[in-house]
Amino acid sequence: MKLVQLAFSFLFVFNAMTASAEELRIDGSSEASFARSMSAIAKSLTPEEREPYKRGLMNIVLAHYPPAANAEGAALVSLINPAIKAAHTTLNGMTKDEIVARGRELLKSPLLRAN
Repeated sequence: MKLVQLAFSFLFVFNAMTASAEELRIDGSSEASFARSMSAIAKSLTPEEREPYKRGLMNIVLAHYPPAANAEGAALVSLINPAIKAAHTTLNGMTKDEIVARGRELLKSPLLRAN
């Protein structure tokens, strides 16, 4: 009986670890939790995910920052720092996979292929 309980305990812990490893999510509940979750995501990136992640992250940071909604050119550039400072709230709940997917979409864009 104890062996069965031990086996179920192991499976529960293993499943919980596997689920969290598969879907890394940004925790923006505080700046400290944001930094920890961003660090965990950064450490988990494969070489193939790094560039799409960087592109997707910056795009999402700006796209989710309300003052940047209709900004273009220099006005948009001037909003980068405030958007980054607000990122812990605007990115809260997003997954690594969502950010990488957005970056891959951007990299497929004909406008970015020349870069």
